[in-house]
Amino acid sequence: MPSFGVQLEIHFWSGRVDRHFVPIGKILKPLLNECVTPVTCYWSLALLLRDEEELKLVFQVKIMCYASIT
Repeated sequence: MPSFGVQLEIHFWSGRVDRHFVPIGKILKPLLNECVTPVTCYWSLALLLRDEEELKLVFQVKIMCYASIT
């Protein structure tokens, strides 16, 4: 029986699909990041993984937040 975990999929415009399975035992913490600039807001969910130097990005949301000056 396969272990529990998180199945991540990236769908490209070309039709290509990349799949990556992260076992639950490898996940140390989920991280919710927020970045606010004068013209955009980003929210992203990433996973901090055991024995990995980089975060594993799960998803990112970008919202344009600017007001027109008249």
